[in-house]
Amino acid sequence: MAPSPSQRIAAEQKRLLIEMEVFTQEQEIRRFHAPVLFRELKEEIELECGRINKASERVSFRSEVFSLEVRDIVNPYGLTLEYQPEAAAIQCECTRRKVGPVMLRVNRHPVPSAVLVFEGDALKPVELAAKLLSRLLA
Repeated sequence: MAPSPSQRIAAEQKRLLIEMEVFTQEQEIRRFHAPVLFRELKEEIELECGRINKASERVSFRSEVFSLEVRDIVNPYGLTLEYQPEAAAIQCECTRRKVGPVMLRVNRHPVPSAVLVFEGDALKPVELAAKLLSRLLA
């Protein structure tokens, strides 16, 4: 026997409540891990800029608490990263090539954590730093 309309509505409401609870929990995990991941990403980009500048003075950068700006000295291009605490997201812009945002994907197992995701790939901060700088300097 098919469920009644009121049973279907109750089941749908229960499903929506569960989805909202999962989303809220994942946002809390993102907000907890995002500042650390952003700081690690900034540090890796700064280290890579230092390595690039040892070979040739090619980039300049300016770092603040919630942002990082890298400029190609040779060409008029720039890379900007901005951490947005309210959204637990990292906005990314590159004037040389179009890039999308850096997302934070939640892993629930074995312990709750978040990873940086760029263009569908889960990346460590060092990997993402190299990828972003290659987009700027390619």
